[in-house]
Amino acid sequence: MDRVELLNEFKECVSNVVLEGSKGEALDSSNVHGVRLCGVLERVLKHGLKDLRFFGETHYFEVLDKLVEVHPPAKDLTLRVRKLASLGDRGKGRAFIATCLNQGCPQLVAQVTEHTELLEEFYQPTAFLRSDDDTSIFTLLLETLARTPFSLSVLDEGVDEP
Repeated sequence: MDRVELLNEFKECVSNVVLEGSKGEALDSSNVHGVRLCGVLERVLKHGLKDLRFFGETHYFEVLDKLVEVHPPAKDLTLRVRKLASLGDRGKGRAFIATCLNQGCPQLVAQVTEHTELLEEFYQPTAFLRSDDDTSIFTLLLETLARTPFSLSVLDEGVDEP
C-alpha cells in the first residue's frame, strides 16, 4: 500500500471513529471502527520499516520501545507494555497502540516523527513516517482522537498473530 492510500484510509478511519465516539460510549474491541483504526495505525508504523535483524524481522515495537530514550513521557506506557511478558513484539506493539487510545494520548504514536535519528535508523526514506506532508496530517488527525473514548482490550486472544 502506498502512502497516499494509507493516509486516505487513515482519514476515513478517524472520521468514522470520531462519529462513532460522538455517541458518548467508549469504543471497545467489538467496535469495527476502533479495531480498523488500530489496524491502520499498525500499518502506518510498519510502512517502510527497514529490516535490521539478521534473523527474523524488525518490528515497529522496537521503534516505540526506543522512543523512551528520546521522549520521556512515553516511559510509563512503554514500561507497562514491556511487562506483558506473554506477548511478542507484535502483541506489544498492538498493546501500545490500544493503550495510547484508551488513555486519550494517541499523539504518543506520532512522537516517533519528531525524532529524526530514530526515523533514519528504522525507516526507509520513502516511509510514511518520514514524509513531512503525510505526518503533519497524521499528527493532526491523531490529536482529534484524544477526545474520543476508547476501551480497547490489550490482551485479546490472537493479539500476537499476524
